[in-house]
This record gives sequence, structure tokens and C-alpha cells, in this order.
Amino acid sequence: MPIFYKHPLARSKPKLVPVVMKIRQHNPWLCPISIVLIIIILTIVALLLWKNSIQALKENRHFIIKQQLVKIDKINQQFQNAQIEKAYLIDQNKKLNKQLTKIIATTQINQKNYAKVLQSLSQSQNKNQDLIEELTFYQRLLTTPKAMLDKKQGIKIASFELNVTEKVNYYTYKLILTQWTKDIKLAEGKIKIYLVGDMQEQIKGLNKITEKTIQILSYQFIYFQRFIGEFKLPAKFMPKNLTIHLITKQQVDKTHFKWKELIKRSY
Repeated sequence: MPIFYKHPLARSKPKLVPVVMKIRQHNPWLCPISIVLIIIILTIVALLLWKNSIQALKENRHFIIKQQLVKIDKINQQFQNAQIEKAYLIDQNKKLNKQLTKIIATTQINQKNYAKVLQSLSQSQNKNQDLIEELTFYQRLLTTPKAMLDKKQGIKIASFELNVTEKVNYYTYKLILTQWTKDIKLAEGKIKIYLVGDMQEQIKGLNKITEKTIQILSYQFIYFQRFIGEFKLPAKFMPKNLTIHLITKQQVDKTHFKWKELIKRSY
């Protein structure tokens, strides 16, 4: 079978076909309207957001104001309660002050009465002590044989007591004189009390040392006599010894006491 070669034909150029262009109609007002619409929408959105924020702020403000009002109410209530409590405490304080005044007045009266009772009791005890001292002396006098009495004849210082008082530099003393005799014989004479101390190392009579002058004591008794008194020493005077001069028509008897021993006996 015979074979035939066919040379490819040259590609032909496409033919130009006329194109028909569509021309759209131009709307110049559409762009401004779009912009205006966008602005309006944004404005509305902004207004809505502003309104919501204002509403939120108002609600928050109302909530804060409400909380503050609640706190103020609590504070006012506390203040009123404090005022009521203050008035109650003032009233109670007045009542307590009245009661305290009554108690103080009653206590003062009781203290005065108690002091009077103590004073009366002390005086009674002192009187009882004095009576006991006298009774003891008379019992011993009656029971002592006459021969013994003859040996004891004469005026004697039975005891001398010195007591410190509550007042500074004030002292009280008690001196008891006895006469041992069964005969009715009147004893009389004078008593002088002397102190020796550190005031210029001089012996001074008690009536010259003390601020309250003590006169020379005079005695006159048959069996028993008691002397009680008070004196004040100068602040700078430091007594060491005390001497009692018992003066009779015939003689002067001296009895010496150490001041420290007298003070020790008083406690």
C-alpha cells in the first residue's frame, strides 16, 4: 500500500472579532450617600455606647450613693446608741457619785465614832491600868510586914514611862510616886526632870528645853500619886539621859534613865 506524506499546513492567524463593551451608567451621588450612611451608623453606635456607659455610670453612682447612705445610717445609728449609752452612763455616774458621797459621809461618821470608841476604850484601858497599878500597890502594902516597910520607908519613884506620840518630837510621860508606910503620913515636895543631850553637851532642865513649858511638879500624897504629861523637844536636840530629881525638905534623890531604854519600852 502506498504511503503519502502531507506537509502540515501553516497555522492561520485568528481573525479579529470586534468586541462590544458595556458602558455602565455613572451615579455620582452614591459615594456621598454611603459616607453619610456610614457616619450616621457610626454616630448611632457611638450614641448607643455613650448612652449605655452613661446608664452604667448612673447605676454605679446610684449603687455607691446607696452604699454611702447605708453607711451613714449605720453611723447615725451607732451615734444615737452612743448618745443613749452616754446618757445612761452619766445617769449611772450621778447615782454612783451620790452613793459614794453617802458612803464617804457614813464612813467619816463611822470613823469619827470609831475614833471616839477607840479613844474611850483607850481611856478606859488606861483607867483600868491605873486602877490595877494602885490596887497592886495597896495589896503589896497591906501584905508586906512592918519590918520590911521600915526598910522601904520613904518616897520612891515606882515607875517612869515615856511614850512616843504620832506628832513629831512630842512625847508623853507617866510618873508614879509611892510611899511605903502604914502610918498616915503626908509626903510633899517638888519634882524636876532633867535631860542630857547633844545640844552643846549641856544639862538642861526639861522646862527650859521644851517648847511647851513644863513647870516644876509638886507632889502631895500619903501612899500613891500619878503624874501624866506631854512635852515637845526641839528638832536639833538629841537626848541621851534623863534624870528625875525628887526634892524633899531633907534631901534630893536622883534617879537616872537612859533615853534609848525608855524609848524601847514604849514600843
